Amino acid sequence: MAERNREPENPEIDWSVVAELLKRELPEGETLKEDPKVIQYGGVPAVEFTSNTDITYRAFRAEPWRLVTHEPWVAVMVRVNMSTPYADRVGETAFLHTTSGEWFRLRDTGDVARLGQRLVGGRIDPAAYAEILGQWHPYSALKHGAVLCPGELRTTFGNRRLPDFDLPTLVSDGEAATLTFYAYAVRGEDLRIDLYRYAVTASATDPAIWNREWLAGPRWRQWWKRSDSWPQLLLESWRNRGMARAHQDYCP
Repeated sequence: MAERNREPENPEIDWSVVAELLKRELPEGETLKEDPKVIQYGGVPAVEFTSNTDITYRAFRAEPWRLVTHEPWVAVMVRVNMSTPYADRVGETAFLHTTSGEWFRLRDTGDVARLGQRLVGGRIDPAAYAEILGQWHPYSALKHGAVLCPGELRTTFGNRRLPDFDLPTLVSDGEAATLTFYAYAVRGEDLRIDLYRYAVTASATDPAIWNREWLAGPRWRQWWKRSDSWPQLLLESWRNRGMARAHQDYCP
């Protein structure tokens, strides 16, 4: 489990590597110009890249509240935001650098699947992995997130009628692991929400695979305004708590 209060060591970032990783995520025909600039972005140091299509990318060290940044094998997590006039372009990506020198692109399915092998043997905090999947897989312009605390949606959206949810839960026998958690996606300014349940299967020899099951959603209305929009399964505990690994230390 990640030590939530462990301070990241803040090593130097090789921005040339970040540039090469970013190039792999650009659409065909788009390239980065040769002269990145060091700037202040949101009060933190950042490196700004500009593409031949006049899109600006700002790369910076990820915030310490990102759970995976507290893993002892993580050297640094780099986030990249996009400023673009094109409405159909999604505006964020991220890269993870390990202490052994390996890089993971957190919007790349293959890289995140390999990262999921660390669930076996407890080599990555299940809540940290849930946070990555909930935000970036799949990724779109909608606000996405994993539910990491029972009452998180009530706090986030200011609605006391929203129910509690089970915490991210890992069951592992040392050779394979299964992670289950809830996640949400927000539509529009009126906060219409879709709710999902993820099931992740990992083994020590094969990359992780996951399935995202839609559970409830707005159907063009705010689903919390009608109690019958909730499947009964959401209000019941369906896991064996004796085998579960819960993470209440992340919750207020």
